[in-house]
Amino acid sequence: MSDFELVQDPPPPGPRPSWLRRLFRPYDIGFYLMVILAWIASVYTSYDLGSSQRVWRWLIPIFGVICIYTQWNSALPTFNDRLRLVLHQIMHWGVMTALAFLLIMSSTGQYGFTSIFDSRQVSFVISLMLAFSTYLAGLYHDWRLCVVAAFILAGGIINIAFTHLAPLLLWLGLGLLLVSLLGAWLFNARQERRPPATTGS
Repeated sequence: MSDFELVQDPPPPGPRPSWLRRLFRPYDIGFYLMVILAWIASVYTSYDLGSSQRVWRWLIPIFGVICIYTQWNSALPTFNDRLRLVLHQIMHWGVMTALAFLLIMSSTGQYGFTSIFDSRQVSFVISLMLAFSTYLAGLYHDWRLCVVAAFILAGGIINIAFTHLAPLLLWLGLGLLLVSLLGAWLFNARQERRPPATTGS
């Protein structure tokens, strides 16, 4: 055997993705969408607290679908693992959706329910339920969802107890979205500056 062996050169790196593709990865799009939806719902609540319960109750299953989308590639690419992911999210967000509809029926007196809440109370409670569900999802999936939960909670408290501060929700949501975009850009830039891992011979 010769003392000199031909060593195959490593393949050249692929083209560098654009900054838009690095900023709007599928994993990040779900988080941005949650921020925008929570922002719209909070601002709408500041203008019409009573009827905003319709917005909050539909955000619960929408957030569940977003969680399935963002976690799809993190699960093993097998039928059982992805089925387990879908069932887990349905159980998590489905229970909250059912509770939200029960609260709404208890405020409208539908289907024989006694009307014990008004629409303002129901809107506030459902927004708290959404914040709690999002916080739990953040603990087990993506810590940034805890930030979304904190924003929803802050919006609910402002719309109930500090209504004179409601216009600030517009700027708080915009600031949260801009900080999220800046943080994602800085994180991606830092990852790109890291030297590639070398394997020992």
